[in-house]
Amino acid sequence: MEKKLWGGSMYYQNHEVMGTDKPIYKEQPEGFFTHEELLISDEDIKQFEHAAFQQVTINGKPLFQMLFFKKNSAIYHHTKPATVTPIRKDN
Repeated sequence: MEKKLWGGSMYYQNHEVMGTDKPIYKEQPEGFFTHEELLISDEDIKQFEHAAFQQVTINGKPLFQMLFFKKNSAIYHHTKPATVTPIRKDN
């Protein structure tokens, strides 16, 4: 995947996320963080894993940003459902 920088953030184009096994959300679910949010937080980034994408529109163009979730968390291991329904999710 080629990373696109828009305003300092990494975004991907539609063809770059097609076929991913990660869910794609229209809204950022509770407990998920963008790369920027992790960088400015006090959290240890090594404790997080890429778990999904979020669809965003920038300058009228649909793009996708990576969402991260803390490893070994209850939501990550599906013991608690995400609060936002994904646009699509592979089985």
